[in-house]
Amino acid sequence: YNIVGCIAWAFTMLFAGHYLYKIILEKFNFDLKAHLEIIVLGIVLVTTLPVIYKLFFAKKKPAEEKLN
Repeated sequence: YNIVGCIAWAFTMLFAGHYLYKIILEKFNFDLKAHLEIIVLGIVLVTTLPVIYKLFFAKKKPAEEKLN
């Protein structure tokens, strides 16, 4: 099931991106290809911000004392 799900997910994302590009270009006259770098950087930033936030602002557990 993992391989089938992986292939289905990949095709779904490809087709969704293809049709989303056409819809946005027709309705808003906005070319996604011209701004692809900014879009990718935005996605990377949005997906890594929670990890960075948790890394720096999570409460640290005290280190366990070594038993002699």
